[in-house]
Amino acid sequence: MTPGKKKRLDFHFAAAFREAGHAVSAWDRNVMLMPVSIFARGAGAGQNVWNDAVRNVDFDWLRSAKSAVLAERLASILLAGPLAQRMFMPNGPKGPAHMERLRQAKTLLSAVSTSPGGSRAYYERVRRDVGRFLVRSDVKETVGSVAKELLEKGTITGKEMTALIETRMR
Repeated sequence: MTPGKKKRLDFHFAAAFREAGHAVSAWDRNVMLMPVSIFARGAGAGQNVWNDAVRNVDFDWLRSAKSAVLAERLASILLAGPLAQRMFMPNGPKGPAHMERLRQAKTLLSAVSTSPGGSRAYYERVRRDVGRFLVRSDVKETVGSVAKELLEKGTITGKEMTALIETRMR
C-alpha cells in the first residue's frame, strides 16, 4: 500500500470514530441525528450536523440559565467526537476537524461560564463527563459498531443511524 493511500485510510478511520462519537452522544442527549458521512467535504474527511456548530450561536442568549444547559449539551456532543477518535485511535491523525470541535466546545462553554477564569475548569469538567460516558461498555461498543458501519457504507442517514444506535443502547 502506498503511503498516500494509507494516510487517506487513516483519515477515514479517524473520521468514522469521530463522527460515531458525535452521533452516539447526540442520540444520548435526544438530539435528532442528521446524515453522517466519512467522505470529504472541503479539505477534510467526515461531516455531519456539527460542521460549523457555533457559527450562528447568539452568545448573549446563551447566557440565560436554560440556554446554558443547551450550550453544555452541544459542547458535550462536540467533544464526544474527538474524544472517541482518541480512544479508538490514540496515535491516529488529529486533523482540522478534530481540533475545530475542541475549539468550538471551549468557545461555547466560555460563553456561559459564570465565574471569571472558571471557563477552563468548566470545560475540563464537561470533558471528563464526556470521557466517562464514552468508556461505558455499551457506549464504547456502539461507537465501534457505528464507525464500522460508516467505514462500510461511507454515509448513513439519520434514520439508519438512530436505528443502529437504538439496537445497541437499549
